[in-house]
Amino acid sequence: MDKPVRIACIGDSIVYGYGVEEHRDTEAWPSVLQKMLGSAFQVRNFGLCGTGAIAENGLPYWKTLRYRQSLLYQPEIVLILLGTNDARTDVWNEAAYQSGIQKMSSDYTALSSHPKIIYMLSPEVYPDAYGNVGFGISSELLDHEVHPAQKRLFPEDSIDLYSLFMDHRESFVDGVHPDREGNRMIANAAAARIRLLQKQE
Repeated sequence: MDKPVRIACIGDSIVYGYGVEEHRDTEAWPSVLQKMLGSAFQVRNFGLCGTGAIAENGLPYWKTLRYRQSLLYQPEIVLILLGTNDARTDVWNEAAYQSGIQKMSSDYTALSSHPKIIYMLSPEVYPDAYGNVGFGISSELLDHEVHPAQKRLFPEDSIDLYSLFMDHRESFVDGVHPDREGNRMIANAAAARIRLLQKQE
């Protein structure tokens, strides 16, 4: 019997399942993805709240224990979603973002499992009635700096969550974190991409 394909979901609180925290074991999108793909795959959630790709973020993902655990997992597919927490006026720097993403990509590529890396563009965020986005995140910076930088950096076959959540404010619990339906939307997009990848191999 073939061993299941190991999938590592890497990233911030959107990966962790902050928007569905009380039921994250079943409703966070990596858990939903596991259900969608079935027993031929083993999906692990390595999401960590507050993390970004930039060192100045204060909690760069690539300096965390969760990151080291994801490398030890020897994944065969890696889904990377980082950028929302980097969309802060005191943090954002495109060169530093690119450096952080490339460092992680190199580390995963060097693994003996030789994983396929699938990048995910950060979803849109939505201000409240007073024009504020929580957690210090700038919607303007995400729209005009982070998202274009991701489009330049990531391959064309990346998963575009920014476009997926455009005009879907109702799918967020707080303007930043997807709710149950939003997590299902991400899982659907990831499952479709992974199935396509398997067909191409």
